[in-house]
Amino acid sequence: MDVEQKGNGTTQEKRVADPGDEAAAAKLWAVYISEAEKYDKGLVESWKSDMQGMLIFAGLFSASLTAFLIESYKTLNVDSGDTTVQLLVRISQQLEGSANGSKLPIPLSLSFTPTTSSIVCNALWFISLGLSLSCALIATLLDQWARDFLHRSEIRSAPLIRARIFSYLYYGLKRFNMHTVVEIIPLLLHASLFLFFSGLIAFLIPISRIMTIIAALILLVVVVTYSVLTLLPLQYFDCPYRTPLSGGVWRLFCGYKRIWAQSTSKSTLSDETMVETMAHRAVEDSTERTIRDGRALVWTVKSLADDSELEPFVEGIPDVLWRLSAPGYPVPAFWGSGGPQFGQRYLYADHIRELVNNPDVQLCDRIESHLQSCDTGLLSAETRKRRLIASYKALWAIATLFHPKQFPTQPPFNFSQWKRFFKMEEDSDVLHYSVSAQALMQWNCANALETRSLELLDYLAKCRIDLEQGHELDKRPIILILKEVLLGDYYIQRVNESNLTVELISQIEAWINELRCNTRFYFLARAARLGSEPYQWRESHDLVSLPSFKISKHEQPLGYTLDDIVEEQIQKLNTKNCVWIDTIIRDLYCSYTPDGPTVIPAGMIQYLNE
Repeated sequence: MDVEQKGNGTTQEKRVADPGDEAAAAKLWAVYISEAEKYDKGLVESWKSDMQGMLIFAGLFSASLTAFLIESYKTLNVDSGDTTVQLLVRISQQLEGSANGSKLPIPLSLSFTPTTSSIVCNALWFISLGLSLSCALIATLLDQWARDFLHRSEIRSAPLIRARIFSYLYYGLKRFNMHTVVEIIPLLLHASLFLFFSGLIAFLIPISRIMTIIAALILLVVVVTYSVLTLLPLQYFDCPYRTPLSGGVWRLFCGYKRIWAQSTSKSTLSDETMVETMAHRAVEDSTERTIRDGRALVWTVKSLADDSELEPFVEGIPDVLWRLSAPGYPVPAFWGSGGPQFGQRYLYADHIRELVNNPDVQLCDRIESHLQSCDTGLLSAETRKRRLIASYKALWAIATLFHPKQFPTQPPFNFSQWKRFFKMEEDSDVLHYSVSAQALMQWNCANALETRSLELLDYLAKCRIDLEQGHELDKRPIILILKEVLLGDYYIQRVNESNLTVELISQIEAWINELRCNTRFYFLARAARLGSEPYQWRESHDLVSLPSFKISKHEQPLGYTLDDIVEEQIQKLNTKNCVWIDTIIRDLYCSYTPDGPTVIPAGMIQYLNE
């Protein structure tokens, strides 16, 4: 390194460029080139397209204005026709005087002075024509400058040299305010148009008052509309309308606010451009932003035409709704016993729930179709597995949106109408995800039918009393509710073919309780057979909980506790693959009843024995 002596006695190291260091930075500059090339090409192409439109309009406008000027400029000179008429009148007067013998005075030379309206009209129209032609000239030059900018930025292929050329030329654009020149061109054309309408009014004043009023009204409408379009984006930053004056008015307004803030000893306002303010308003947290996000997501799903387009969206749903723990990594200690409540993301929960409930979107229908595409045999094994896993992960996350533990105000959601969701997967990798997703969806189905199930249990208890008192029983409510809770045809047929007995009522009650707790037990059983922890085991285990049991007064207390039954079951499950759920099973069942003899629901006993 070179060392140079400074005036104060200190030294400063002067770094010498190392070619190796420059080569090592090539990848960084390649990223800059990629971004700068997209930005610069987009900017220049927009300028070129704008200039082409300006050229077309300026050409047509200049041609039309020239036609008016051909007629109006004549009013600035003596009209030869009027001079001829005046001479003929004088000749006639002289002949008449000669016949009468009288002498006429010698006529003075004719003088001509153009009218004020004529001068104003022609001045405005000639200025308008000059501005229009100047606009066309500058637009032509700017189109040439834009092409030259792109050409000079691509004359070298080396990343480092090309990146520095990009930077050199772009900051040259900013240094010489080329953006301002681009904004001035349409401003000149607009000013030319206003001058034309003003000159048209002056032109019509000596001709017709009615036509003058019409032209003045047209000019007034144009001025008011232009003013509104200029000021509207200053108040509403999402407004697509603006004029070349909008930026200037915004700078004046910001300057006035800054001066006012300084004079009143208030905090200095941020010096933001209109584009920066618009970007700030677009991302700031507000109710309007939430509504916009929801509309954008609805539009996105509706616009996804096929499964290949839908797949990236489905893959993103789990990360949007949950802070998921990666396989092989322990759950963070700060989760504690409440687990899922710390993993839930709530920002987009309402949006995804809207996509599920929206009849025009029907996200679950789309995912069902997405899953069915995996059974067509047209996908490769890897693509099929990836699509299945993504779908089951998304369904697991969606099912949590309707869980009362996470969202108490949301009604339960019934997934039973989509049969493909509950298909048994053969691939163990896919089964790892489907076990948890199907368990949570089945739990939602049972929870959605919980009210009707409890109504049936209450009605069956009433039937017991009626049987004891010898009253006639109405079997129709039982059949109706059995159909609604999807219990199948077995008990419906038995109720139809025979009279209700206490034994049959007890069997139906036991089966209802079995079905209500089936999801929990089935999830544990499938997890045990899987041989490893299923997808998001901790969260799924906490969410797939047991329902509240209705215990019949006819069920007798057992002479041993539920803990004794669980210990026997754990010994049966004490294999290498099932040890990891021993504690979960013990916590599950032992937390249901206190120590000592107690009544255990028949449904739970049957599943424990199984």
